[in-house]
Amino acid sequence: MTRALSELMGKNIVVYDLEIKKPIEECKKGWNGFDEMGISVGCAFDYRDMKYRVFMDSNMPLLAARLNEPGTLIVAFNHVRFDNNLLRGAGYPLKPDSELRNYDMMLVSKRGAGSSDDGRHKGFKLDDHLHALKLPMKTANGALAPLMWKNGELGDLVDYCLNDVQVERGLFQYIWQHGKLACAFKATPYDVALPELETTNKD
Repeated sequence: MTRALSELMGKNIVVYDLEIKKPIEECKKGWNGFDEMGISVGCAFDYRDMKYRVFMDSNMPLLAARLNEPGTLIVAFNHVRFDNNLLRGAGYPLKPDSELRNYDMMLVSKRGAGSSDDGRHKGFKLDDHLHALKLPMKTANGALAPLMWKNGELGDLVDYCLNDVQVERGLFQYIWQHGKLACAFKATPYDVALPELETTNKD
């Protein structure tokens, strides 16, 4: 069964991604240093008005507020472990995950492929899925984002983050249409859980 993408239009769904200011190797707590990394830019695609948005220091609270809105389906890749914690670590009042409607495509993929969520990403990275499904790929490695920030290459940084949101949106739409995924860990397409869509938008 193939679902229509038109079913997503106007729904309370946000696809988002964040980039950091400080390289992981410079954070004393490494990948757990969410209060050290900082957020250089956040980008999102909002299905409610079908628009892309860019968030930086001056308007980042608006992103957290949008994600906190009742009923919002938050779609991203590895965001439960990383991006959500990064927002909180940077001081933005994102609700606990138990109070959010998260659709983490990495976790969804691991469950569908029968892999445990042990924190290891081998075979389950975003590009591993995009390549297996012949979808548009990422334009750069996330490790370059802090260097772009340090060098003042803000245009390149925003462009990179927007592209990440675009390819994540593409992956989400593939999941919605086909109900399947594939990746380097498991190249044969496998069924994955679909999110429930709200029948009406909530304020």
